[in-house]
Amino acid sequence: MKKKNGKQLNIEKKQECQPRIESQLASICNTVLELRTWHQDMHHALGWIACWFFFPVAVPLVSGVAYSTWLDMEERGYDFLGVFGSFILGPLIFFSFTLGYGIFNMRLLKKHSFLRLNHHQQFVYAVMNNQVYGSAWADVKVKITSNMGIYGDVAEFREVVSFTLPPLDNHAGSKKPVKVSVVANADVRVNESLNDSCIQVWEYIRHFMQNGPSELSIPRESSTPGDYSYISLNPSLAWLKHRPIPVFRLSPSSLFQWILFPIVFAWKFIFLVPNLVAEWIWHGLFKVVPGPKVNFPEESFIGCENCITSILLEKIFKPDELELEYEEAKKRLGFI
Repeated sequence: MKKKNGKQLNIEKKQECQPRIESQLASICNTVLELRTWHQDMHHALGWIACWFFFPVAVPLVSGVAYSTWLDMEERGYDFLGVFGSFILGPLIFFSFTLGYGIFNMRLLKKHSFLRLNHHQQFVYAVMNNQVYGSAWADVKVKITSNMGIYGDVAEFREVVSFTLPPLDNHAGSKKPVKVSVVANADVRVNESLNDSCIQVWEYIRHFMQNGPSELSIPRESSTPGDYSYISLNPSLAWLKHRPIPVFRLSPSSLFQWILFPIVFAWKFIFLVPNLVAEWIWHGLFKVVPGPKVNFPEESFIGCENCITSILLEKIFKPDELELEYEEAKKRLGFI
């Protein structure tokens, strides 16, 4: 799939589709909608993969090479190049491409924020590279285009809703606008196509900014279990995400899922320990790597109360529910 330029979207035009969103949703309330961005997802994926390769691959490989070199030098004599290459240069290279690359991506991830849309203010905010960008909703420039990303184990171009936002601070280091993108839905349901996915995400955003959240639904799969946990999972939430049982978070609803059951279970069981170790390393980096230097402007938080996040949704969804009306979610949480 080639990258496409896309065309400008009309914020007034209602799309002929059901507004729907999935794991892009970070939080929602009467005033504010926060969405995960392509930049966050990309740096999280690259950093987490680098951490995954640290213990299962880098540590055993470097240790094995160092040990075999040590045994060889005991027989043939010690030399500077052998010691330097096996015990200094080799570990430095492997650890730089794993743990070092994980730290690099965590630093970049923390320089970017969620996309924050304020319905009452009719304003869009984002923090990119430790700089605040934003635009009035009436003036916002939005396109459906495509970006390269990592989705599961595959790197490919996928459709995104791309916002072009100028800097809010006239004295900021960069005067150029930036593109803040939200990835399309991954799930295709009955009577839908891949082309519908991005339009559905856009219609969800457009409807929120035009009418508020009252007629919108909240997805069960909004991030992974826990508040903002796609960025960093503590040990208990990491176990909830990677445990072999239940194989599917939702009850199997088709013969195809039952056929996949033993394959997915074996896959999750084999990679359970490496996945948990990777989450532990990534969570540790999240706590030690410095956070963003710039926060959202104070006015962007006005009216932001009783926000519904994924950690709250885990408490109210029934096993067979894929999504929940916003008003029903508030009612179950005791917000109304």
